[in-house]
Parts: sequence; structure tokens; C-alpha cells
Amino acid sequence: MAGTGSNTEMDQKADGVHIDIASTSSTTTTKPRSRTIEEPLVVSDSVDSSSYRSQRPTKFEQFRDSWLHKGNIANFISGVIMVIGLIMKLAHAEELAVRYVLSVGLFGFAGGVTNWIAVKMLFDKIPFVYGSGVIPRRFKEIRQTVKNTIMKTFFTEEYLHNYVRDKINDFPLDDKINQLMSNPRTHKILEKKLKETLEKPEVTMLLMMMSLQPANLIPMLTPFIISFGKEMGPMLKDEFLGESSFLNIEAIRSEIDQLMESRLELLTAPMVKELMEDVMRSHLSWLIIWGNIFGALIGFLSALAKIP
Repeated sequence: MAGTGSNTEMDQKADGVHIDIASTSSTTTTKPRSRTIEEPLVVSDSVDSSSYRSQRPTKFEQFRDSWLHKGNIANFISGVIMVIGLIMKLAHAEELAVRYVLSVGLFGFAGGVTNWIAVKMLFDKIPFVYGSGVIPRRFKEIRQTVKNTIMKTFFTEEYLHNYVRDKINDFPLDDKINQLMSNPRTHKILEKKLKETLEKPEVTMLLMMMSLQPANLIPMLTPFIISFGKEMGPMLKDEFLGESSFLNIEAIRSEIDQLMESRLELLTAPMVKELMEDVMRSHLSWLIIWGNIFGALIGFLSALAKIP
């Protein structure tokens, strides 16, 4: 009814209704200013390095995790058996016992150390060994693969569409509109805007021709406008969920993709290496253990077959 400048107070109230689409919780949040779909996500380029450092293990924990794990213990046992076999051989012990002990220890130690080197090659660059340090060397590809997997698995268009639809259905839009329209401040704003409109010269002349007074129309029009606003809730929900909705699922998915891309770019090669180590290294110790076991088994069969 009036210009854009006259709608400031109504806009401030309308902006108080906010649906947090990106939130994974079932609660709704209200903010003084809600972000529209067209506005880009703002991502901080800084990383909380203090919290990251506080989560890093101490030097003792690093030493313990690097050397005092199951794989190295298995290598140590195989190495001890191998040394015992060598001592027995040098002491001219019984040939049959020397053959079995030395073969089991030597083959087991060789299998365990080989797998230990293979595991180390994943995380660390070894000089003159081509292909070592694959994780820090390919950390960008790892970041991209993680992002693509998350996007394809958790943020499909179908999932986002269902999620947004459920959030809009659960949001008490009707109650919010009723509260807004029932607010005494809203009544005062409507009366003020109606008065400004009805006092315009062209409107006043029209009302005079119809023998109507502006002061008499305001009490009649105010309840009508308030009732009309209360009935807009279901229509707004249908509009939001319809094909012509302003909620562009593809735009939402694109923003999530950009957010993840921006955050993953902050992960450096050492950070990716540490993340992978936390997940994989303890389980990779079993490769070393099985290397010792299978090596010892091959050594036993070799001694049994008298090879060499």
C-alpha cells in the first residue's frame, strides 16, 4: 500500500521467522536476519590451531604408537627366534632343531619386516623407494574422494528435498503468522499505514465522492487484513513445497559442496596423514602380525621339505 520505505517495520517482523535448513537437529531457530538461498555461504579461512594442537598426542604417545604396537612386538619375537637359531647353528647344535628354529625365525622375521616396510611406505616417504609416501603425496586426491563420497552418499537431491519438505512441514508457520498478526504492534503498524494511504489526495477525493470518511474505514479494514494474513500460512507452505518453490534443492546442494570444498582445502598433507594414521595404523599392525605368521609357516614347511 505504501513505498518500500514504509514496510521497514513489517519486514523486521517477517524476518524473525527463520527455517534452519542446514541444521541436522529437529529444533527450529529464530534469528534477527535469515539468510536467503541466493546469499553465498561465508566460510572462515582460519583453522583453530590451538584446539588441533591440543588433540595431538604427546611425544611419548607418538613413540608408543610408532614402536610399541602389536606389529613390532611380533617382529621382535620373530627376530629373537631367528637369533636363537643362529646361536644354535654357531654352537653346532642338533641339525634338525637348528633347521626348524632358524627357518621359522628367519622367514617369519622377513615376512613381518616386509609388511612393516609396506605399511610405512603408505605414510612416509622413503628415500630412493619409488611409490613410498602415497598418502601425503596424494592428499589432495584423498580430500576430493572423501568429499565426493559424502556428497554422493549423504547429500543426494532426493534426500535434501525430503529433508527440506519435512522441516517446512514441521515448522509451525501458521502459529508464527497468527502470533505476528495478533501482536498489538502489528495492529498499530497497519493502522498507521492505512491512515497514510487513505489520507492521500486521490484517495481522499474518491472517498468524498462515496461519502466515506477515512477514520471510519480504518476499524473496518484492519480486522480484514489481519484475518487475511492469518489465512496465508497454508498457502505459504504449499508455495514453499511446490514445483515453483523458491527452495532450489540444486542450489542448496551446490552450497553444501562449496562449503565442504572450502573446509577440506584447509587440510594440509600432515593433517591428512595424521587423520589416516588415526583410522588405519592400528589395524594395519595386523598385516605385520600375519606377515610373521605366514612367514613362519612357510619357514616351517621349508624346513620340513629340507629346502634349502
